Parts: sequence; structure tokens; C-alpha cells
Amino acid sequence: RWMRRWDVVTMTLLLFTSVVTPVEVAFVPTKLGPLFWINRFVDLCFFIDIFLNFFLAVADPSDGQLIFHHPYVVTSYLKGWFFLDVVSILPFDIVGLLVENKGLSQLKILRALRLLRLMKLLRIFRAARIFRRLETQFTIDYSFLELAKFGIMTVVFSHWLACAWGLVQDLEESPQSWLHNTSFNTIDDMGDRLEAGDDPRDFVPAAEVYMAALYWSDRKSTRLNSSHSQDL
Repeated sequence: RWMRRWDVVTMTLLLFTSVVTPVEVAFVPTKLGPLFWINRFVDLCFFIDIFLNFFLAVADPSDGQLIFHHPYVVTSYLKGWFFLDVVSILPFDIVGLLVENKGLSQLKILRALRLLRLMKLLRIFRAARIFRRLETQFTIDYSFLELAKFGIMTVVFSHWLACAWGLVQDLEESPQSWLHNTSFNTIDDMGDRLEAGDDPRDFVPAAEVYMAALYWSDRKSTRLNSSHSQDL
């Protein structure tokens, strides 16, 4: 019963990681603030989850029966998911924080180090294990479960694609990119509305840039799908 409640907590934290981490990497500079400490709390919770997995019974691959023999449980976890789980809780945010504090964030090679923070997305693999446990504990309509998984993954991938557009723009700094071909509602220091061709990064809020990236990524995906359909 306690583990079921913990699984709900873990799924909530996984949803937070899948949504917030790509936005942080693509649009938000690393700094000491509420979000930084929330991430440390999330890391702590996943560290606790690693500890719990050393005491969580595993299913026998031959007949599916639960095995509670502790040495076998520990060995199975060390040979299985342990490495990915540990990598996913390493505090890569601190690297970005050091880069920002030393004023080195304009160097491309150091900005690329922010990609290490995407390693936290490895936590998403825990969702499959939690779903398997839920399936054994509850009577679930599998058609509904598959439909729910498909809907969630569609939304998440659209979100990740928008963040990828923002990240690529930040790394390449091309004046011909989608970012410079977007008219934003934000007003610059001169009191003028930002038009296409202006560099918006010093004025436009991260939320507005994200919405523009979501628009352009969706538009590009639609064009690719249309072109593929015509080829077929």
C-alpha cells in the first residue's frame, strides 16, 4: 500500500521532469532561485527511489512470481536499471550554474554543456516499471491504458520538439533562424514592438519564445507530414 502511494509521487515527479527540464535547458538560464531548489528536492526524491529499489521484490522471468530473496533483488537491480537511475540524478544543473556565474555562458562549447542536464530525462524509463506494477495491482482496461499512453506521449513529444527548436537556435545563433523571423508582442527599450528580423532574446520572456518555438515546430512537422503523404 505504501509503495502504491510512492508510485503516485514518482509519476508526478516524472511528469514534472519531462515538462520542466527541456524548458530549462532550451529557454531558461541557470540561476540560484526557487526552481533550482525544487530540482534539488526532486533529485532527493529520486535518490530515495533508488534506495527503495534495493528492497523491492522482482518478478521471476520464468513464471512471473515475485522473488523476495534480498541478495537476488539487489543483484538484479545492480545489473539492470541501477546505472541509468544513478546517472539521472547527477546534479548537472550545478555545471550550468558555474558557467553562468563565471560569465562564460556566451561560449558555445560551454553552452553545449547544458545538454548534460537532459540526462535527467533518463528518469522517464522508470515510468515503464511503475506501469507494470500498476497493471499487476489493479484491473485496468488495456485498450484505455494504451490510448492514455499514446495521448500523453503525443503531447510530451510536441513539447520536446518545441524545446529542441529553442535549443538549436540558442546554440547556433543564426540570424536567419525562426527566432528572427517571428514578430513578438514584446516592446523593446525604445518602446517599439519587436518585428521580424530583430533579435528578441534580450527582451522577450521565455514563455513567449516557447510559444513561438511550439508554433514553428508544429508548422514544420505539418509540412513534413504533408510532403510524406504526397510521396506515398
